[in-house]
Amino acid sequence: MDVGKYFESWLRTHAVPDKDDDPSGDEQQSERGQSYARFKSLEPQAILDLHGMGAQDARMAVRAFLARSAAAGLEKVLIIHGKGNHSQQEAKLVGVVREELEHSVHAGAFGFADSRHGGRGATWARIRATPYFSR
Repeated sequence: MDVGKYFESWLRTHAVPDKDDDPSGDEQQSERGQSYARFKSLEPQAILDLHGMGAQDARMAVRAFLARSAAAGLEKVLIIHGKGNHSQQEAKLVGVVREELEHSVHAGAFGFADSRHGGRGATWARIRATPYFSR
């Protein structure tokens, strides 16, 4: 008995297809890549500037901004928090914005803006499409 032929026959019958050999996986990967590239090139559809706010006011402003953005069906927003250069202490608003984005049901991925939108002094966020629940 030829073990090689037996093994190949068994693999064709029982093996799980290799995802790297699946052409539909390439199409899905390509669609995701195109969607991400489109999103990255998308200009922010709304901007919130937190300059001059304290931590509590900024926290409330971010929450309200994210909720309004989701209700309006926006996809990408920008939150300007500054770099803390003019602050007596360390930059606090960066942490406030990050916490709010991490805990928000309205925010998806987020990260520092590119240099033309403020660099490390601003954060972009993807707004999730949130379903409305009726009671």
